[in-house]
Amino acid sequence: MFTVFRVLKEVDFERKFEELPKFNPDTAVSVDAGTPLPSPRDIVNSYRKKRKQSIGWFVHTLITYMYCTLLNKLSNEMIIIS
Repeated sequence: MFTVFRVLKEVDFERKFEELPKFNPDTAVSVDAGTPLPSPRDIVNSYRKKRKQSIGWFVHTLITYMYCTLLNKLSNEMIIIS
């Protein structure tokens, strides 16, 4: 049975952790205190808006594909009939 400590030892976590760059607060990117963070509601609304746009694009692409396929089939049938 694997424990967390055993897995960390197997992947040599301590050595890899020591190789990471040390945190320096002087060089850290600061966030402007005047910029408000988005509320959870804003995040959810943004996600829903992007998802609607994504679904709209998918539906538009699907309809366009179906329309082109139908036109192609009709044009082939018209050539055969003519």
